[in-house]
Amino acid sequence: MWIHAPSHGRIFDRLVEEHRQIVAMFDRALAQPTPEGCAAAFAEIAHFLRAHERAEEEILYPELEGSREIGDHVAEDRREHADLEARMRVLEALPPDSGAWSPLVRDLRDAFVRHAADEEQVLFAGARTRFGDDRSELLLIEYEMDRDLALKHS
Repeated sequence: MWIHAPSHGRIFDRLVEEHRQIVAMFDRALAQPTPEGCAAAFAEIAHFLRAHERAEEEILYPELEGSREIGDHVAEDRREHADLEARMRVLEALPPDSGAWSPLVRDLRDAFVRHAADEEQVLFAGARTRFGDDRSELLLIEYEMDRDLALKHS
């Protein structure tokens, strides 16, 4: 389960940290010994991943969409979020004891890992130069507020 700790620092550091936490959540879900455990672990992933993506799309992405250098990449990341959402919906419709469930979770995990790596290496790397420390800290606060609101209301 995600436990919110107030952060100090920059938005990109928080997002990278959350990416690592989400991958660890996938690994825990895939290691569950029972279908019930798998279902509960996957529900936790879906809940947190949706909140994470929503906050990225509402707080960070609008700040970057006008950039000539990375604006197109923001659009690609939005498409990747839609793909991840579609994959989660497929999994939510399947019982975790079906033969297709674990391979589809692994596929979703792999798609998320590719998305996160690309986001970190291209989008975050390009965006870090656009914001000073004060703006990055403010975006982090806004991001965490939005994410936490989504976690409470979904």
